[in-house]
Amino acid sequence: DIFPDIQNYNFTGADLVILAELALKGEFIHATHASFQRRQNRPLENYQEKLKRYKSNEVQVATTLFFKLFPLVKLPMQLIRVVFQAPITLRQKAFIITILIPSFVVRYFLGKEDHKGN
Repeated sequence: DIFPDIQNYNFTGADLVILAELALKGEFIHATHASFQRRQNRPLENYQEKLKRYKSNEVQVATTLFFKLFPLVKLPMQLIRVVFQAPITLRQKAFIITILIPSFVVRYFLGKEDHKGN
């Protein structure tokens, strides 16, 4: 009953926002014998190829001109929204936002660097 309405999560990085929203709503159960397997359903992409895929009609996460020009801008806005709506204290929200905002810039540039060689 606390799982977010995923109909509203049609943007690049929505999985991160859903996990953040769930983490801020309560505790997770630690499964000691669980294993993680990431499904890779497409070939490796460089940064420009990812942006092109985000903008494509097939994926449809960037449907307006603004989001086609800036397909990653919705992710930080949604993460901040999730923090503001979380059932935590104002002090905790301020702390998270203080850490979160500079991380957007760092992640943006690191994300571009990670894929320069591809």
